[in-house]
Amino acid sequence: MDEASTISPRTTSLPVSLAVTLQSRISDGVYPSGSRLPSEPDLALQLGVSRPTLREALRVLARDGWLVRRHGSGTFVANRTPVPNSIEVNFGVSELIRSAGKIPGTSHLSYRIEQASGEIAERLGLFEGTPVEVLTRVRLADGAPVVHSVDYVPQHILPAGALVDPAVSLYELLASAGHPVLQGVAHLRAVLATTSLAKELGVARGAALMRIDQVDSDETSTAMVYSIEHHRPEAFDVVVRRHGPTVS
Repeated sequence: MDEASTISPRTTSLPVSLAVTLQSRISDGVYPSGSRLPSEPDLALQLGVSRPTLREALRVLARDGWLVRRHGSGTFVANRTPVPNSIEVNFGVSELIRSAGKIPGTSHLSYRIEQASGEIAERLGLFEGTPVEVLTRVRLADGAPVVHSVDYVPQHILPAGALVDPAVSLYELLASAGHPVLQGVAHLRAVLATTSLAKELGVARGAALMRIDQVDSDETSTAMVYSIEHHRPEAFDVVVRRHGPTVS
């Protein structure tokens, strides 16, 4: 696993430095996925640190989805198998995570109404200043942050307050409102994590992320949603089926 998945040391404290060291060992396969870590006394002795320092480092790693602590059984390395993602198929992040046998979740929800900027208005085919609802979420797979998403929806499309539920499925809401999404046009590119994205996704500032800008439209080609997603690249196995060139 590369730098994109490293912890961002928000301080120079020993527990955070230790967490980075342990994360590197997990990434390098020293502690394989699903394996049980040595007992706290043994691990603290191996690493040359105190048990309180080790406990705090383990807490940081469990918070960020690298470890699973099972009462009475010990601490285990989380299964971080990438979620398969065929970008030919258009479905929501929760369904994508669920299809890989993982449990989807949401954290850091925020909701607001704002006037569409020039860029947002252009993407959604609106006049600049038209009210849009904005939903920001961090999407989780088995408790680990994998996607930061921001969705812009014209305010007149959905019933008031429909986007307040953190577990909401935009596609299901749009379908129930009579605007099922027929197609989406996505643009993918690699970007570097800003300070805020690094904090939300548990990566280092400047780490590589996959950004997806997508506009979803209904059967009348009317734009319903403009989404900006930042994906932790190691969390997804992106698949594209390509056909050979046609020989004339």
